[in-house]
Amino acid sequence: MDHRTAGYIATATKAETAQPTECMFDGACGDVPSRLLESMAARITDQFSPIQIRDNEDRAALAAEALWLFAQRTGLAQDGESLETVLIDFLADVFHLCEQTALMQSEDLMLSGIFSTAEMHFRMDQ
Repeated sequence: MDHRTAGYIATATKAETAQPTECMFDGACGDVPSRLLESMAARITDQFSPIQIRDNEDRAALAAEALWLFAQRTGLAQDGESLETVLIDFLADVFHLCEQTALMQSEDLMLSGIFSTAEMHFRMDQ
């Protein structure tokens, strides 16, 4: 385990919130445990729907909550899979959803436009 993963795991043990570490920004987090999602989601679990988004940590917590539910439903949480594996499997299922709802035609990937718009929203939130 390297220093980036150790920092992430230490952060995940805090029940309140998980704080970002350099691991989030250097792309070397393939072994971050999916259990981190549970602790990040804890930030918003006491809020009623619709939640009040105050900052980017709340946005990350909302995404973590959705991914943690996915990890639990698919068994990835019990298998001890990495956050990266959960995210990849989730996105693959989103692709299937887009294909079945005609947001994406198999020969015409509209996902690049969707990802570009999502990235623009992400950058605007910074």
